[in-house]
Amino acid sequence: MAHFPLFLSLEGKECLVLGAGKVARRKSRVLLEYGAKITICAIKWEPELEELIKEYGREKVRFLLLTLTEGEQWKQELKSAIQPHSIEGFFLVICGTNQMKLNEEVALFYQERNILVNVANSPNLCTFFFPAVVKKGPVSIGISTSGMSPFVSKILRREIEQRISDELVSCIEEINEYRKKIKKEVKEEEERTLFIKQKVLDCLQDKI
Repeated sequence: MAHFPLFLSLEGKECLVLGAGKVARRKSRVLLEYGAKITICAIKWEPELEELIKEYGREKVRFLLLTLTEGEQWKQELKSAIQPHSIEGFFLVICGTNQMKLNEEVALFYQERNILVNVANSPNLCTFFFPAVVKKGPVSIGISTSGMSPFVSKILRREIEQRISDELVSCIEEINEYRKKIKKEVKEEEERTLFIKQKVLDCLQDKI
């Protein structure tokens, strides 16, 4: 089944990441690139996490050392660790531990509260899929195979990324400034549309 692609604003949103392995760190970095604040919970410290903290600051990256056992204990640990905040106050949750039962428990807990959940290697537990992301300036492209083959998504991301040049990004920024100007100077909507359309065609020529 195909899934609807949706672009969300993550600026300032609180997100929870369970696990600190390679996949969890990669997803954490993407969330941070889009302005999210993340709480990473793991059973041990990974040295690579220091890079995230140095790059984005402790106001954006919080690390909690928890035992993360199955059952009710993970809830109690998390409640104690993030007080006075609620464990139900996250915008989205990433489950990336190597404990499948724990991932399932956490996923179902947050699904019941209508919070977005992504579980590594368990498409059936996901309420959203984490896409392979191409981000250059104002351009964001997400690629998903609906969890069927993340590796294919990765290959497509590389192909698309090569097509988006710095010139194209500059062109989009130029078009945006032109749109602002035309909206102020031209009152008729149809005339504005024609001006903007021509500017786009001129600017994008030979760039895509």
